[in-house]
Amino acid sequence: PTFYGFRWITLLMTQEFDLPDVLRLWDSLFADPCRFDFLIYFCAAVVLSIRDDLLAHNDFAYCVKALQRFDGRVPLHALLPLAMKLYAE
Repeated sequence: PTFYGFRWITLLMTQEFDLPDVLRLWDSLFADPCRFDFLIYFCAAVVLSIRDDLLAHNDFAYCVKALQRFDGRVPLHALLPLAMKLYAE
């Protein structure tokens, strides 16, 4: 997580998504009383969303690069429900 998660959390995902998506994510974060707890679950949802691809390559360098350059591989509207489901559990 140090290789990709630090940037995700400190920059609140601004480097991974376009501005409209970032604003939608921030709306979800700020609407929750435990804001930054939800951010951790959102980050987990991002990793889970490309899990099969990461496992298929089985290469550390590929995995780190894929996570550092997520660049909206999975649309935000698909990630938010997964993050909310993880958060609810």
